Amino acid sequence: MTLLVDKYIDAVNRADIDALTAIFAPTATLRQREGVYRGTGQIADFYRNLWLGGPSAHEIENQFADGSAQIVQFKATSPTGETRHAVDVFIVEDGLVQSLDIYYR
Repeated sequence: MTLLVDKYIDAVNRADIDALTAIFAPTATLRQREGVYRGTGQIADFYRNLWLGGPSAHEIENQFADGSAQIVQFKATSPTGETRHAVDVFIVEDGLVQSLDIYYR
């Protein structure tokens, strides 16, 4: 499962929408404080909007796995240099992300 998270971080850092959506199940759900996005189309739109100012750099600080759940703590730095700390909770089944919950401060 770590490989999938590594692919996710790599795709986000490169702002590669095709690589990113390839790791999500067609009916996946992404939840974060501004809303809920269902399906790879809405998830792709979420990331496209996120990247309007340019891609951010994500650095994994900790990872934990338990069954189908993977929890990743990381630091994200925006193109303007603003740093946020986040925790992403992935549920992975059949090699694809079924759900992703994003928490940040």
